[in-house]
Amino acid sequence: MAPEAPGTERVELKYGRGTVALDVPQGSVIARLYPNEVDRAPNEEAEIRNGLEYPIGTPTLAQLARGKKTAAIVIPDITRPLPRQKMLPPLLEQLNRAGILDSAIVGIFGLGTHRSHIPGEHEAMVGTELLSRIRFIDHRPEDCVTIGRTSRGTPVQVFSEFMEAELKLAIGEVELHYYAGYTGGAKAVLPGVSSKETVQQNHKMMLMPGSASGVAEGNPVREDMEEAARMAGLDFVLNAVLDESARVIRAYAGDFVLAHRQGVKVVDQAFKVSIPRKADIVLVSPGGFPKDINLYQAQKAAENARYAVRDGGTMIVLAECGEGIGHSVFQEWIEEAAVPQDVIDRLDRQFVFGGHKAVAFARLGKTMDALLVSAMDKRLVEKAFLRPAASVQEAFDWAMARHGPGASIIVMPLGNVTLPVLGQDAGR
Repeated sequence: MAPEAPGTERVELKYGRGTVALDVPQGSVIARLYPNEVDRAPNEEAEIRNGLEYPIGTPTLAQLARGKKTAAIVIPDITRPLPRQKMLPPLLEQLNRAGILDSAIVGIFGLGTHRSHIPGEHEAMVGTELLSRIRFIDHRPEDCVTIGRTSRGTPVQVFSEFMEAELKLAIGEVELHYYAGYTGGAKAVLPGVSSKETVQQNHKMMLMPGSASGVAEGNPVREDMEEAARMAGLDFVLNAVLDESARVIRAYAGDFVLAHRQGVKVVDQAFKVSIPRKADIVLVSPGGFPKDINLYQAQKAAENARYAVRDGGTMIVLAECGEGIGHSVFQEWIEEAAVPQDVIDRLDRQFVFGGHKAVAFARLGKTMDALLVSAMDKRLVEKAFLRPAASVQEAFDWAMARHGPGASIIVMPLGNVTLPVLGQDAGR
């Protein structure tokens, strides 16, 4: 790799399976964002067991299970990097200790509106030993029972096999989520094991104020999810906070709101990263393959990065997107839209997965210029309301011409997991 030019500093970002480098003016970078150092559990299994032994807001699981005959455990589907094989055995031990037999326990993979699993994926997630120990099934969104409506009007329709269980449990991960605030907690029920109609009505609230990454209290999407989970009778959760390598940092169990919020505190400490001010130019990478395998996945980094761009500024996203858009509905919506407001109005009429990603990109252009360096066809990039660039140098030259030689820059090498926050709000 060529040495830095005089009067410059080097920026390196992952792109696909490789790395790209860019020389920027010396002193122009006001922040390079990486996860914060936090205390990590020295032993993942011991941390999980400790969380179960000392639950937050509930009796122990063994106490809750006493006198019950059947249990259902909602488990995230294969799109989530959860260490299921480490989290499930100690949970099953407590159920067995209380008298619930393995034959009376069902593990339900909460699909939300994702596809069903294909042969071999259940085993890949939980391993052969667990697969032979208890029954595992996929949630079926068409097989739900109606419980009622939330105070916001969402019909609560939940998978029948979950509702039939005497003890209702869930495991999950707490991480940033761009409109539910965070994953984990009540998300196991909604969208996890809910009907398509329930998910659509809840997720339409992503357009409402407060529905944003890193916001739990006052977030209408999350509050609606939690009301639905309470109505469905979710008894107990085991949630883990993971690092960027999917290792357990901390694990919390108990009440699905109180335990979840302990996880939120750790997520905030680790992944909300301080910036001194918003920048003229933000350079962001999702972190390379597979996080930039398509535009659908790369959106997560762009969503986080938007909090670092000043009004009228420029975001440069480096994402190879070797598989293109990555979602048929996402592509359909951008192909059929004449202007960004078209997809926003369409989502307001009816939430459809894939369409929400189109809305996310449509919203970017309201406050900034967004450029994409990728392997995608230029026409598709433009249809996604982004400005295509053939290289990071081309994109950067365009941004510098727009903002001038004194432009400030923020660099986000791991945009998928870092959320920029102004100064004193970091780590809260």
